Amino acid sequence: MMIYLNNDGTDYITSDNFVNCGKEQRDELSKVYHLPDGRELFNFLDNLDSWADIPADVFKQLSEACGVEYDDQEEADDLMERCEEALSKEEAAEEVKRELERRLASREKIKEEIKINQYDLEKLFRRLRDGEDVVNLIQSFVSQKEGLYNSLCNETYEIATLNAVQVLGVEEEYKKAVEETEDWMKMENCFPNLYQDNKG
Repeated sequence: MMIYLNNDGTDYITSDNFVNCGKEQRDELSKVYHLPDGRELFNFLDNLDSWADIPADVFKQLSEACGVEYDDQEEADDLMERCEEALSKEEAAEEVKRELERRLASREKIKEEIKINQYDLEKLFRRLRDGEDVVNLIQSFVSQKEGLYNSLCNETYEIATLNAVQVLGVEEEYKKAVEETEDWMKMENCFPNLYQDNKG
């Protein structure tokens, strides 16, 4: 027996409600209740004050949804802990994939900007022929070009790192390192004395 959650994840019915109920009623129930994924089911159970009133099979349903082995002799709390670990690892992996896709798209955008910048070089030489200041024009172009290539290198490095994370399966360690780096870059951590003076 499985449970189906309503759309806001606060109530459930069992799969028995769909048996011999007729197509019309089944269609109506399907508009309100759905088979939850692992995270939805975990959150529903985690928010309950007691598990006494829910079907015993729900923990088997949870283990299958989370991709962990089910042991009917295991304490429910222990199973919940294992499911949370599995869900967190899966979600971290998905976060890495989304970030990788974003970085790949960003790199392609930078490549397009470099092509446009190359066209700007042709316009620059036309402006030089019209007598504009040579040094300023060239410095401006070089600075823009340098910035684009730095961005391209940075995105390439990030992509390589994210690919390594996927291959090596160290999503949690990667996420922790990113959080630590962001913390290091906060104003109060980079310039603690200056930050303290400003607060005073």
